[in-house]
Amino acid sequence: MATGPAVAPDNMMERRMSNESLVRAKAENAENSNGVRINSGHMLYGEELEEFCSQRGLCPLCGKVKIKRKSFKLFKKSKWENLTVKSRTTGKYKVYKGYCLSEGCFSLDQVRRITGTKGIPNAQRPRYPKRWSSEEDNYPLGDDDTVFSLTQQEEHRFPPEELKEELRQNPRQVDDRIPLTIVQATIRELSTNESITLLDLSTVAIRTCDMRMLVSFFEENVFLRTLTLENCRMDDEQATLLGGGLEAASDMPLTKLYLKCNLIGDLGMESLCNYLESSSTLEKFDISKNECSSMGGVKIFKALSHNPLAKIVALNMSHNKIWDLDEDHVGVRTFLAKNTTLRVLNLEGNYIHAEGVKSIAKGIISNTNGSLERLYLGFNTIGDDGAIILANVLERNSTLTYLGLVQNAIGNPGAKALLSALDNNKTISEISGLWRNNIDRRFIVVAIRRLLLASDRIAKRRRQPEDPKEIVRKAPPPRVSYPVVPREEPKKEPQNPPEDEIAVSGDVGFGSLSYAPSIGASSSVLSQVTPDGFPVVVQSVQPLQNGSRNGTSSMNGSMSPKKSPKRDPNLPLDRLTIFQSAPLTYFDKIAGAHRGIPLIDYREEEMVVTQSLSHSVDSTIEVSIKTATPANLSSFLQEKDNRVLHFSCHGHRDYIPLETGFGLLHILPYEGLAKLITVNGSNLHTVFVSSCHAHSIGQAFVKAGVKHVICCEREDNFQDPVASEFIQVFYQALARDLTLLQAFDSAKKSVAASMHATNKRNLSKRFRLLPEIPEVENFHKVPVFFEGMPPQSPLGIWKRLPQLPQLPKHFLGREVDMYDILQALRVEDMVRINGPPGHGKDSVVAALADYAVLRAEFFAVDGVFWLPPMPGVVPVKDSLYGDLCQCVATLQDAPDDIWDNNERLMECRDRIDIEMEHMKPLLIVDDSLISFVSTGAQTGFERFLSHLMNGSAAKVIKVMSGGETSSHLSTNSRVSSTSKLEEPCFEINPLDFRSTAKLYGGISNFISSSGCPAAHTAAEFAELAEPPFITRISMPSSVVSQRRSDLYARMGSGIPAATVAIAQGQSKKAFIELIKIANIPEVHVDTLGALEKTLEKMTRERTAAVKERNYLRALDLDKIIEEIQEMRPEFPTLEELKMEEEVLKADLAEAIGDKNYDDAASIKKDLLLLKKKISRERTNDNGDTAVEATDRMDEVQAQIKNMIEDVRLENLDQAVTFVIDGVDGAKCSFVIEVGEVHDFQPTYTANGIVVWANESCALGGNPMHDKLLEKGGPALVNDIQSLPIVVKTGHGPVRCGTGNAVIVGPEQYGKLGTPCLILAVGPLSPHNSEDAADGESDTLHHIKMMLRSSYRSTLILARHAGLQGLALSLLTTRKTGKAYRETVQMGLQTLVEEAQFCTVKQYQVMASSPNEASLLAGLMAEMGYPRLSAKTYEL
Repeated sequence: MATGPAVAPDNMMERRMSNESLVRAKAENAENSNGVRINSGHMLYGEELEEFCSQRGLCPLCGKVKIKRKSFKLFKKSKWENLTVKSRTTGKYKVYKGYCLSEGCFSLDQVRRITGTKGIPNAQRPRYPKRWSSEEDNYPLGDDDTVFSLTQQEEHRFPPEELKEELRQNPRQVDDRIPLTIVQATIRELSTNESITLLDLSTVAIRTCDMRMLVSFFEENVFLRTLTLENCRMDDEQATLLGGGLEAASDMPLTKLYLKCNLIGDLGMESLCNYLESSSTLEKFDISKNECSSMGGVKIFKALSHNPLAKIVALNMSHNKIWDLDEDHVGVRTFLAKNTTLRVLNLEGNYIHAEGVKSIAKGIISNTNGSLERLYLGFNTIGDDGAIILANVLERNSTLTYLGLVQNAIGNPGAKALLSALDNNKTISEISGLWRNNIDRRFIVVAIRRLLLASDRIAKRRRQPEDPKEIVRKAPPPRVSYPVVPREEPKKEPQNPPEDEIAVSGDVGFGSLSYAPSIGASSSVLSQVTPDGFPVVVQSVQPLQNGSRNGTSSMNGSMSPKKSPKRDPNLPLDRLTIFQSAPLTYFDKIAGAHRGIPLIDYREEEMVVTQSLSHSVDSTIEVSIKTATPANLSSFLQEKDNRVLHFSCHGHRDYIPLETGFGLLHILPYEGLAKLITVNGSNLHTVFVSSCHAHSIGQAFVKAGVKHVICCEREDNFQDPVASEFIQVFYQALARDLTLLQAFDSAKKSVAASMHATNKRNLSKRFRLLPEIPEVENFHKVPVFFEGMPPQSPLGIWKRLPQLPQLPKHFLGREVDMYDILQALRVEDMVRINGPPGHGKDSVVAALADYAVLRAEFFAVDGVFWLPPMPGVVPVKDSLYGDLCQCVATLQDAPDDIWDNNERLMECRDRIDIEMEHMKPLLIVDDSLISFVSTGAQTGFERFLSHLMNGSAAKVIKVMSGGETSSHLSTNSRVSSTSKLEEPCFEINPLDFRSTAKLYGGISNFISSSGCPAAHTAAEFAELAEPPFITRISMPSSVVSQRRSDLYARMGSGIPAATVAIAQGQSKKAFIELIKIANIPEVHVDTLGALEKTLEKMTRERTAAVKERNYLRALDLDKIIEEIQEMRPEFPTLEELKMEEEVLKADLAEAIGDKNYDDAASIKKDLLLLKKKISRERTNDNGDTAVEATDRMDEVQAQIKNMIEDVRLENLDQAVTFVIDGVDGAKCSFVIEVGEVHDFQPTYTANGIVVWANESCALGGNPMHDKLLEKGGPALVNDIQSLPIVVKTGHGPVRCGTGNAVIVGPEQYGKLGTPCLILAVGPLSPHNSEDAADGESDTLHHIKMMLRSSYRSTLILARHAGLQGLALSLLTTRKTGKAYRETVQMGLQTLVEEAQFCTVKQYQVMASSPNEASLLAGLMAEMGYPRLSAKTYEL
């Protein structure tokens, strides 16, 4: 029974309503104010303020005081708990039940009344109302906007508001032939008062007679500058009169015309467009909120583009019915391409789709003199495609400062495109409305917001003039979600902090420093490469002291700088700076997604370099390690004491790949590098490049002026032991004070004899010393260190975090996962990593944690703690990590919740609180290592983590053991599997096909031991499994074929653990079956026409295979043909596509007729996609199209060019000899001459010849085979026919598959001078008569792969047979064109590479003509092998 005083129901309801009004009023007051300034100094508004406060538990009114704390839940949804905080000195509440009691927020009485604890028993507590800010208020739509509605700022205006009010109070005149009184008064006043420059008849219902009277006066007025007729109920008839009158009044200097909120359609717009086409004074035109359709919109743009005197500055066409902006490629595209005055364009609230955005983009990009600054596209349907197009505009535009995109159905791909574009655009300062789209990855929006608030952009905004006459209004206050904290010197703590400051003030939180400019530190050093490729240098970067590589860390037991040993000050000192560029992703605009960039084990390389240089005895060589951002690179080049650079990256042949610091690629063109080095006056003397494209990058450094460049070309793997050994020996030699040339030669010799070099091919190309100046013998005989002044800048070297799991030797394919998780951690307090066992969750988390720590100046990570510790990791006692591990062990073994009543635990907690007070740690909770004995133990552990997250700026990564829930509890405690997770959860999916192939190829012993002729390295196997033409498809995962599916399943289906197990334990038989599948050509079709062409081609090849007795190849082609035929129902015919097009056109017309413009925009998008499909189908259906004709013409021109080059070749009518060095010091000779293999006169006794045959090994059918059989006699025929049959097919027997070889002999075969004969089966006819079109990259790739396998199989047999001399000819296509040259080059290159490992001492390469002999000799010279004049060479 209630004991309180009775309250009347009406009174209670009244008081409840007053409580809700109180909260609403508080929010409205904050909304009406100019936002809330948080501790960082930034202003937050609306959604951004709400988001900022809700994620940090701060008061949503002041944004500073913490009113809630997070309660961590291990398996369920984490929750927020309300705080109640009292002052220790005054005893007054600072926070009460989740409400802030600071001045301007709430009083204690108000809160008690709201929460129902005073006056109203059991009253329901209302929530804080959401403070959504109206998007329209921030756009130029309303009367308060200074772009289009400047009526409030004009001084000389008429009529006054009193006349309008009088008209509203008096009834309208009945006679429509007599103008309104206010119109008559207006005309009289304008006739007598020449000072009136603004006519504002807004809200006056203008009739036809009124408009006639107005326009009759326009011809006589020469003073009117602004005409405002907003909300006047004007229709097409009045608009037609107005347009005609304005056009006739050529002397009226009208600059502003506002026609907002009327009923003007396309007919009235046509008359107004006549005026637009002739006006030379109009600057602002507002036709928003009318009935204008696409026709009227296009007319406006046409009229303005046809007016050479147009001075239009601001154009508002928002909230009409426009969905097409171009008609026959004329409209907004031509207008924006020509216009140089427009600064504001508003197209909000229409039905614009991606095609319309493409028209806008083409116009902006093609206009190099454009001045467009603000573009409003909100409330349209541009989608991800439109956002990607706009991202392309931002990358190439330098005038846009504002982009409005509210409610545009933009998803994650479009948002990622915009985020990627900001790396190349430094002028855009606001992209509004992203929150109100379909972007479910919140961290993407936050990352964009923070980049837009970078210090350089803010500085640009602050430098903008505050001129009230500025044509374009100032941008609305930035709607920030999470502000940037400007980098400052560490603030000193006050000597006597007040004891009553218990409430925690709002902080930007973990990762706040990461939203400094994306190029590096807080000061933008190298903001962007300008259009001419020149990097802009602003100022140098100050090293951080918060745990980055460039500073020091106070962490204990997690990450600590390796203290340099005390050195003798009298010893010389020098330094090597290691720049490591490890971008995780780049943005693919075509696919609309991030693509991964393979990681390299930079930790290992860093350790090798550091340990090698530590061997210096009489000197000290320091090692400084930096992240290769443009900012850091510019700062490094400015320091005159930096002479030696070690640059590590994955690499690219066309540019220097740097990184932003947050995982994105930053491209530095080669010419930009040269200008950057020149501008900074760098003393850079020596550069070591470790990269997969080291030679291209090394040449760029040489062209930039660096005197000495060492190129170490890595394999495309996570670890490269050969490259590591070269680096180790090289730097050890330099530490011993050897010259550069001596160190290089020593490292190269060591690698040549290394046990790691199982594939010692192209070692001379992998390791180079640039520039290559043979005429200057002593050019590189120079010392590297101790030739300049000692370094002065601070040094920091870091060791690997000991508690993280060791990364596997082959870590690949997870770069995009790492990037997404790291971006989420910049925003979220906790993320969860899920995935089935064997997917490599621990490896992904360990790699991203290590990545973040090495970039602590960007991610603001002070340390990483893996809880519980990994097996084998013993934390240091009394260290921070030791205390954390002790707490975990104590809590998980407790029979109940002991968080508050265990003395030992409380002591440990106090030590942790002290050490983590100013830290920003990353806690990794591994579900697989946790086992609770009770629900109380789980509760205590959750309270422990909640304490860490609330007491410090800690982030948590929860590694799930295989689902959203875990079952480590006893049977008395079950976690509901249906509970949704508040935190973002990332699923670690199987690896993609190419990554799986690389992982398998890197581990398989059959490949790494060079035992498989089809592939000797992981990269070769990946190229065989997934041809380059598949990789170039925007979405390779969309390619589905039986071959691809079989390979994927046999390699473990993308599950790393399964792939490793298969590669390590696979039998030889299973491996051979896998290679057979990989040797089948890959086919991909996307239209019915392409399907029919491919089917025709495969059928033709199958017929030729049977005729040539390549029966296995015919069987493979049968399977491909059957698979292609099964795909036919998936592709509609051209007639069916046309019928579908007609249906969509009818639906579109109906939607427009019914004014369902949303449906019309969707149908239009589908129609455009269908038209593209029809266009592709027509191209494939018509063999005589212009595209194919052009391709044929290009092929003919290429053949003519090759024929001209053939004429220029030296006709070799005598043999030429080249010498090749083997791996063990042995040498062999390559003799090139014109002739046939059966005429080979060997120098050695053990010799053989190579004959190109078919799969049945049946010789004959061409003159060369006939002569060979004639000379070999019956013995040769019998031995060939005695070869074992591998497979019996319906067509005939198979003795050797394509890509392999068999050998007969040794035997005396008639008149042949060789005892052994190797029959090699290649992918081409032995007659060398097949054609391969230069444009058929897929066919040519398969030919080259099979050719390489054939040559390798041949030399493997020659080595096993102990042959010393070998004669062969090259298998090629028809003797002309690009395909012919590529097959010749592939054959010769493979022979040269394999010859270094073969016992053969003499290779007799028989050319079919003098031109071919000249081509072979030229290729040998290009590969760097010396040419001798004599035919024979004594080995």
